[in-house]
Amino acid sequence: MVTASPSRSSKVARALPRLLQIALGIGVLFVDHNLVRLAGVVLIGTAVMSDWRLWWRYVSTGERQGGWKPEPAFAEPGTHSVTLTEAGPRPVEVVKAVREICGADLLAAKILVEGVPSVLADAVSEASATAARERLESAGATAVVA
Repeated sequence: MVTASPSRSSKVARALPRLLQIALGIGVLFVDHNLVRLAGVVLIGTAVMSDWRLWWRYVSTGERQGGWKPEPAFAEPGTHSVTLTEAGPRPVEVVKAVREICGADLLAAKILVEGVPSVLADAVSEASATAARERLESAGATAVVA
């Protein structure tokens, strides 16, 4: 028997009530009674906007909950920085590497790759900077450790 990883099952468990609430709200919309339809709209609205404070913080400041979390191998503190100087012939692989190194979401990683030169890691150890440069070079990019 194959079991899901704990992190995946916990994500599903957290999302399940919201998904059920949305499904129930959509199902109620197809009933002919106006009051029941209104209840369906309210159910959908509360399910979608239950994290409105996080959404408002993201809209007003641009920061996400918890911020970006890079892989531990690329985040040891130090005095070096890694700069992406050229994306190379495989930009999709480079975006994946940037997401690993920075912990960025897809859009932010794409913007970093398209806007070269980009500083991907700052104030990291020499080992972390070298590991990041090697990861970028294996993806086909050119990076400089300073």
